[in-house]
Amino acid sequence: MSILKQTIQILQNAQVLEGYEHFSTKYAKRNAGWLSYQLHKDRDFNVETAINVLRYVRKVKSFYLEKTRIVGVFAEDCVEAHEQVDSLIQAHLEDRYGIAEIKQ
Repeated sequence: MSILKQTIQILQNAQVLEGYEHFSTKYAKRNAGWLSYQLHKDRDFNVETAINVLRYVRKVKSFYLEKTRIVGVFAEDCVEAHEQVDSLIQAHLEDRYGIAEIKQ
């Protein structure tokens, strides 16, 4: 399974993904149909898009970490899902492209 499909599955299982258009525009910073097209063509992340997603995931994770104190368990699930995606994409970038660290 591609890193992109694994990412979508993690976010859907945690119920934090509003839809393919949301992922395409917010996470990947691409046009609204980007994710649907990538899945249809069975493609994976390129470097730029993986970095965009990683940066957005870290931003959302920080937001939910702040909310954990107030909201509790729901926010913890969101943080955990975004941590999984962070680790997955970071490992992909390092293994495939030799990129060891992405700064905010």
